[in-house]
Amino acid sequence: MHHLPTGGVGTADGEREGGGIAAEIAGYVYAEIEGWISALPETARVFLLDGVTDPQNLGAIVRSARAFAFDGVVLPADRSCPVTGAVFRASAGAAAHVPVVQVTNLPRAIERLQEAGFWLYAAEGTEGTELSTFAPAKRTAIVLGSEERGVRRLARERCDGALRIPMAPGVESLNVSVAAGIIAYSIRKPLTSPAG
Repeated sequence: MHHLPTGGVGTADGEREGGGIAAEIAGYVYAEIEGWISALPETARVFLLDGVTDPQNLGAIVRSARAFAFDGVVLPADRSCPVTGAVFRASAGAAAHVPVVQVTNLPRAIERLQEAGFWLYAAEGTEGTELSTFAPAKRTAIVLGSEERGVRRLARERCDGALRIPMAPGVESLNVSVAAGIIAYSIRKPLTSPAG
């Protein structure tokens, strides 16, 4: 599942910071959507990001995806932050272990995931099914939008539904990476503990 050339982050001598990250990121390889879909397990969890441009947010989302056994993060080539050194650092190295799929057309990627048996839900703030009562399908994908605009209309219209995180009165929204962490924990697949 490594998506960096020459074995991921760092080297045998423990070089993990500074120039080591920069050298590895220069050759970052995104997962290709068809090969990634064909390798997905029967039960899968995925994030799709629509307009997340901040590298700290993207890195934190990838880190949550790794922590809660998500199977990938899909992002568009335009209006999105690419995987950079800052993203890699913010992900605490998780970007080497979680497939990141870059697509040219997010609505088309939504349709392709639906063809592969996914149910897709837009995280919409005040609309949709409350997260605490949400029962994810075997294959579930969550679309997260930018904090300014939310999920864009073309992507939202292709989703099967919407999902919301209940919050105290007067709070309009959460930081997108915080929302991703809450959602990832809530809809995670069963996590296995390391043997020992």
